[in-house]
Amino acid sequence: MANPGQGNEFKRGYIMRKCCHDPGGKRTPLGKRGWKMYFAIIRDLILYLYKDEGGCRKQIVPSRTETVNGNHQRVDTSLPLENAQAIVRIHHALARPATDYKKKQHVICLYCADESQFYIQASDPKEMQSWMNSLNIAAAQLSSQTLAAPVGSQQRFQRPLMPSSISKFSLREQLRSYSERVGEIELELEDLKRLSQEKSNKSAASVANKEKEAFLQFEFLRYNVYIELLTDKIVLSGTMNLVPNDQLLEADEQEALSTERLKSLPNDSWTQTSKDRYAINPNDANRAMMTHT
Repeated sequence: MANPGQGNEFKRGYIMRKCCHDPGGKRTPLGKRGWKMYFAIIRDLILYLYKDEGGCRKQIVPSRTETVNGNHQRVDTSLPLENAQAIVRIHHALARPATDYKKKQHVICLYCADESQFYIQASDPKEMQSWMNSLNIAAAQLSSQTLAAPVGSQQRFQRPLMPSSISKFSLREQLRSYSERVGEIELELEDLKRLSQEKSNKSAASVANKEKEAFLQFEFLRYNVYIELLTDKIVLSGTMNLVPNDQLLEADEQEALSTERLKSLPNDSWTQTSKDRYAINPNDANRAMMTHT
């Protein structure tokens, strides 16, 4: 696991977090769903959660130089990971406005690759947008390519494998791979539509196809969010290098990545042809994270 004192930091600050679904998609037990405040840091593909900012500072301490066999070497003196109260892996994750959650304001829903799901509350609309962008851009920049699903029963949908390792691709290579995957998903959805017209809705294969369709709809949304954010970041940077996230969230860029623009993605980011072909229901994206059995 990466040291929380090293790597690319995308954002830090206080948030409230609520667990909704555990890894595997099972609903979090009622007694463990409460809201809790943390000092959070997004570093590489992990969201580190600390009791407070002081606990974070205790963990990230300066390295020192030692002389070994006449050579000066930099020694990492960061304290153990146990100082973080919790971590959330955000590879292949997607953060979206929690429009269905009405009890609190400024709430994000974070969907993770292991099918866990969290609500994250920020202090105001600007911070909500900043946390959502930061989570998504970290996942978009650094997530490795997905791997083929394990071979199993043809009557049961198998999700592809989503490695937690950091991608070695440049931003442009990441963007190209996501664009290619979107094209593949469109073809897969077209095949599923054809199969659904040929087979009975009561067949086991049809149930698996429906699960696969819901998953692919969610993936289509996720990759489109990644594509939009990476495109904006490449245009802003003008290079292949990582850009500090605070530059991405300057006023002009913040307007370009406004909340309304991201909220519209479940409907407006699809091409008109895609919407007509698949009759996408935005709620399918939420169900996609819960229907896998």
